[in-house]
Amino acid sequence: MPVCWENIVGMLRKKNYRKKTIFQNRIMIFPLIFVIGGLFLISNDMGIVKWYQLRKERNQIQAEIDFKRRPETLSVQEFVKLLNGR
Repeated sequence: MPVCWENIVGMLRKKNYRKKTIFQNRIMIFPLIFVIGGLFLISNDMGIVKWYQLRKERNQIQAEIDFKRRPETLSVQEFVKLLNGR
């Protein structure tokens, strides 16, 4: 069977140009979904940023409550000492 070099060279040079749609290129769909989902989880009202802000605010309020309770416990201890001293 004779080999025609012109056909081989023509096949090597020939490029198949197909228009790729986004659905044909499935490799791009899944990372796109993950990126959009990640941005949604970070930026919405129940996202990570809001959670971090609320956690920081809760820690500040808890520190303030502890600071205000400390003098109360000291005065209760002094009161108990005065009652036991009599």
